[in-house]
Amino acid sequence: MLVDTIPAIPAGTTFTDLRHLSIPAGSPAASLIERNVSSKQPFVFILVTTPRVQAGAPFPGGAFEIDLFPTVQVGL
Repeated sequence: MLVDTIPAIPAGTTFTDLRHLSIPAGSPAASLIERNVSSKQPFVFILVTTPRVQAGAPFPGGAFEIDLFPTVQVGL
């Protein structure tokens, strides 16, 4: 179930700020998560990236790290 997408990050961009992803109430993803939590079924978030390199351009070097800290906020 697709939760969301983020905009492309330009080459050479470095950032360490936190980025937040919210799952809208009533969305298919929120409904799926709610069902799994209610029935005490485990679920997994999978992060997918799609690097793009122009033909003939050198392949990027360096490191790419993503730290996921899922939190659940329950409200009325």
